[in-house]
Amino acid sequence: MATPFFMVVAGLAGAGLGVAALKVAFPAAVALGGGSPAEVAAVATALTMGWPLFGILAGVLLDRMRKTDALLLAHALVLLAALAAALVAASVGAGPAAGVLALLCAAGFAVSCGEVLAENVSQTVAPDLVAPAALGRANSLLQGTKTVAMLLLAPLFGAALLEVSVPFAFCAVAAVLAAAALVTLPARRASPRPDRPAGGAASPFAGLRYIGRDRTLLGLTVLVTGMSGCWSAWLSLVVSYAVSPDALDLPASLLGGIMACLGVGSLLGAVAVEPLRRVLGDRPVLFLDLAGTVLLLAVPALSGGVVAVCAAAVAAGFGGVVWVVTVASHLQVAVPRALLGRTVAAYRWIGWTAFPAGSAVAGAIAEAASLQAAFAVFALGSAVLAISFFRLLPADAPLGRSAAGGPA
Repeated sequence: MATPFFMVVAGLAGAGLGVAALKVAFPAAVALGGGSPAEVAAVATALTMGWPLFGILAGVLLDRMRKTDALLLAHALVLLAALAAALVAASVGAGPAAGVLALLCAAGFAVSCGEVLAENVSQTVAPDLVAPAALGRANSLLQGTKTVAMLLLAPLFGAALLEVSVPFAFCAVAAVLAAAALVTLPARRASPRPDRPAGGAASPFAGLRYIGRDRTLLGLTVLVTGMSGCWSAWLSLVVSYAVSPDALDLPASLLGGIMACLGVGSLLGAVAVEPLRRVLGDRPVLFLDLAGTVLLLAVPALSGGVVAVCAAAVAAGFGGVVWVVTVASHLQVAVPRALLGRTVAAYRWIGWTAFPAGSAVAGAIAEAASLQAAFAVFALGSAVLAISFFRLLPADAPLGRSAAGGPA
């Protein structure tokens, strides 16, 4: 793998670290300033709206410009949003004024758009910078580095910054993003400019149509949509389960440990995915994510203790990264280069729409019945997905192969 690819990996890690830290800092800026729960929720929602509102356009940009330019644009969006938030954070007094809240929401939306661009770059950049035979190893390295940055370093980084002050946290994140952009910039020359597609292939929705015509991609999209809803339910419920006297009864200081278990599992998955793909093949390896998702939800549904919950989080994190690397490698081989950006963006746009839906349904069930009941409903749903896996991705599914049948 060439040096430009490592530069892009470092740039993506910096973007991931910055975005993850800002997802803590933005709500904290409102909450610590005396904002109401509704105001905090408004800013938190703005930090997610890039996916439904910008997801398809991000794919168009990726197919029209260098992937490194798209990453630099992501750095710029998030950096400017962090600086704008730093300027207004000091104005948040006894409850933020409407204008300040609106500005924070707008900046949060810019962060979300930057995240969308960076995440889609991470799924599409490898074919531009490494040989086809190295795609699997390249994707493993990229996802492993991002995991360390986002799931292991970001919580510690964000908490340390907020201990100083909220404006300092925003400025420090801006500095990280500036450094990430400087690291990425030299790789720009090595990243090719894509050809401009003509006719129907130029449509913003060409990626959606391509997924609809490809049975394997359609099956992967259905599965990732269902699993996204299940994961969002777990993320919405696990904090309440952890602190509830009737469940784990953990102190708040230990909540980060459960999330860190996801990071540990993800890192292990990034290391193991390529050997597993060689030994087992792509289809059995993908099923590990379904099994991990079932375990993630079934353990709290059965009132499992802290050790079991942490073990399930490790298993789910492992399966999640194995899925991401394997699917990314398949897309990079199976999808024509001119459509890759829009196809990846469409795949993620559909799949990630389940996040708000899963959270809302899980919260409603927990409120009406109990936390265990909510976990149980989604555990059952994930089990149905696991059974459906064998129909949606049959044994002859051309995973890891192009339309011409070549190996990944």
